[in-house]
Amino acid sequence: MLEKLLGIRKNQQGFTMVELMVVIVIIGILSAIAIPNFSGQIERAKIGRAVADLKSVKNLVELYKLENGKYPTTNDFKELMEDNGLTGWGNSDNPMKDPWDRAYYYCVNEGFSEYYLWSEGPEEGANDADNIVASEASQEPLKDQAKPVTNGMKQSSSLTGTTP
Repeated sequence: MLEKLLGIRKNQQGFTMVELMVVIVIIGILSAIAIPNFSGQIERAKIGRAVADLKSVKNLVELYKLENGKYPTTNDFKELMEDNGLTGWGNSDNPMKDPWDRAYYYCVNEGFSEYYLWSEGPEEGANDADNIVASEASQEPLKDQAKPVTNGMKQSSSLTGTTP
């Protein structure tokens, strides 16, 4: 009688094995779809940060040219960065680094009319195709080939004080 009042049924059963397996398969399918989408997000965020960093530095270099009529030498570049709160140029104790914990680089030609700023991107060294490059010729920092970066550039330095 108490069971009828409370609405409890004696023959109430739990989930069947088939129902549980269907739920597990559905969760597995959703995971298989979602995980690859999220796994690349970290790398895209790092690339976005490197592009933003290079864009900020590019703006400072362009302002320097407006004031001085030429792009900064590597020594002037160090001073420009420090004057704007971006310390770490040539400082091995506290270097300014890209999201992959490597140096940002700056180089300028002998006539101080062309420059390149770049990060080696996600993969260091041999794979230049993933470098992120900013120059006087580009509107935005681009994930680009690095071959033109060192071609014809005489002064070159990095934010950690090593030459690429």
